[in-house]
Amino acid sequence: MRLVIRADGGDGIGVGHLARTLAVSSRWLDTGGSAVLATAALPEDWERRFKSLGVEVAAPSGLTELADQDAVLLVDGYHLAEVTNTTEGFRAKVGIDDFGLGQFGPGLDLIIDQSLYPSAALPVSYRAAGRVLRGQRFVMLRPELQAGAPRPAAQDSQQLVVSLGGRPSDSVRRWADKVVSQLDQNIRPLLLIGVEDVGDVLRRTDIALAAAGSTTWELCRFGVPGVYISLSPNQQHVLETIEKLGCGVSLGSFDEVSSSRAAHELATLLADRGRMGRMADAAANSVDGMGTRRVVCALQSLSLTTRPACVLDRAMLFEWANDERTRAMAFRSGPISWDTHVEWLTGRLADADRPTLIVEFDKVPIGQFKADVSGLVATVGISIERQYRGQGLGAAVVDIGSQTVLGTNEHIARLEAQVLEGNVPSQQAFLAAGYTSSGSGTTDGKDWLSFAFTRETASGLGHNRIG
Repeated sequence: MRLVIRADGGDGIGVGHLARTLAVSSRWLDTGGSAVLATAALPEDWERRFKSLGVEVAAPSGLTELADQDAVLLVDGYHLAEVTNTTEGFRAKVGIDDFGLGQFGPGLDLIIDQSLYPSAALPVSYRAAGRVLRGQRFVMLRPELQAGAPRPAAQDSQQLVVSLGGRPSDSVRRWADKVVSQLDQNIRPLLLIGVEDVGDVLRRTDIALAAAGSTTWELCRFGVPGVYISLSPNQQHVLETIEKLGCGVSLGSFDEVSSSRAAHELATLLADRGRMGRMADAAANSVDGMGTRRVVCALQSLSLTTRPACVLDRAMLFEWANDERTRAMAFRSGPISWDTHVEWLTGRLADADRPTLIVEFDKVPIGQFKADVSGLVATVGISIERQYRGQGLGAAVVDIGSQTVLGTNEHIARLEAQVLEGNVPSQQAFLAAGYTSSGSGTTDGKDWLSFAFTRETASGLGHNRIG
């Protein structure tokens, strides 16, 4: 599958739109897809980054030529919302936005808003979208930033990162210099511009003076408490979220914050190790590093469909069930006879509480999603056709299967999965689809991990509509 991205960056725009589409591109390519960036403004260093991943860079005038039914259009930029209204021919259209500022029109299959605090009201412009992913669970971080890092041991000197946009104005730079000049000499400042390995810097950072842009979530991932300002109206909303999460101090708009006040807030925070520790924990807990995987999972599931299994699927499901890896990862690893399989499938097809879904790509079966319902809980499981493994599709199968089961069974409140401890691909698939780790246990001498997904998670944090 191909991902076609429309995004710009640079002076007057910033580079946050580029940073998160670069993150999505990287994961998309890891799953075996291809990617094209159509852009009218791209700084040279960012062009190198995209091309080094294998992303093709094109002019926006060629966007129509890139449209086809094997491609998903991904648009990131407040000034680019109209692109989704005027461009046709894609399999699906997706917008990345912040707090509804992009004013995307109706007809989008998916809107992603990593900045929208989950309990906030859904912007009006989002309500016509097929699906909405919102909140810090969907923060899109580049691979080198996803893992985060433990906090370093206390040192005699403390590192301050100054991050005030990818292209800060002269007035912003002068303001930052004045702030730093008023701090203790034991504080080591570093301007986060032109840094290739941002993760290495953040691992050694104690505190940040930052604009409330996309770098906010990178700082959070590394547990770095910060003193934040807004450099543009759209960042005011992020300041509010920072306050709610408790991961930093929000000072307000740059135009209203003196350098002496910013220096005072930094010094006060640095002097209170307990408060810094609480902010660091809140920051690290707000961004888990799985957001990019969850976003790509949702993008892939846009190309999938589900249908109920039927008697004509007997032979195919029999072959899948006896696949060598499937048996090795099953709780009962012995081969399954044809008669046993037919009896099993016949029973499932006759039982409304045991739905079995066939997941298809372009009407070609690629896997199954099955559920066993008991009261308010459904225990679920998946299998992937051999030739489609290793492409990240397991998460997409979990995603669309979960949506379908919840959408057609309104009484179900919770989905649960038990996965053998050695089945790492399936564990990653459930996590990427939004499930959370919920426990562990042992059955017949085999250790397993459990994962859970609630209807509250689906409707409140991840999904606009289910089904």
